[in-house]
Amino acid sequence: MPPEPPRHQRIAEEIYRWIADGTCPPGSRLPSETDLVAHFAVARGTIRSALASLRDDGVIESRRGARWTVLGGRITQNFGALTSFSEWALSLGEIPGGRTVELRWRTARALDVERLGVPIGAPVLQLVRVRLLSGQPMMIERTSFPTHVGEVVERADLVKGSIFAALQQAGLHPVRGTHRIDAVAAGSEDARLLEIPRRAPLLRELRRSTGSAGTTLEWSDDRYRGDAIAFVIENAAQIRGLGRHLDAGALGAR
Repeated sequence: MPPEPPRHQRIAEEIYRWIADGTCPPGSRLPSETDLVAHFAVARGTIRSALASLRDDGVIESRRGARWTVLGGRITQNFGALTSFSEWALSLGEIPGGRTVELRWRTARALDVERLGVPIGAPVLQLVRVRLLSGQPMMIERTSFPTHVGEVVERADLVKGSIFAALQQAGLHPVRGTHRIDAVAAGSEDARLLEIPRRAPLLRELRRSTGSAGTTLEWSDDRYRGDAIAFVIENAAQIRGLGRHLDAGALGAR
């Protein structure tokens, strides 16, 4: 039988349950250290160790002279369902948004032949857009579209709308997505667009979406703020899913 976790760890898990079940929602303050000592019947040092653990996990924060404040937990969005960024944002109770940095037609290059399956010189629509959660920049998408898809995207609402929804309305239903995840450091442009320090960690998702006929609808290089978004893989006997998490605390801080 494995050894029982240390007392401070069990207390941290109990406080985390208070946060998860809404007893202590994001933005609220935890009971004082004195009250926690009385509640758990332990020494103050044990309580402080539990609180420090939650702080290190990005769940709570403290300010000089004030009680610990709840930042929030993490919420999952499953990529297996091909859910759009907008749908994911709404599931968090956040307002999705977008800020277009670049939208232009260009001629297909060698990489586009590989990524989009288009011939050299064919018209390709290039989109660079910062995605927002309740006004705060969370992700940069750099996406290229073949001609027939780009014509739909060009007419879409890129500020409040969803490209995914616009494609579905046009009969271009994304049915399959492939994702490659790695980590990169923010370059000068990434840092400026996301309002973070240069070389801050980013999670990069290289994504290809295809339609029912197997044709490529888009290829994208999406870069998420590493201090607020995490990816998680959940495995079961018959189900494998990749999801992304938002550290809700970053909204209260990014």
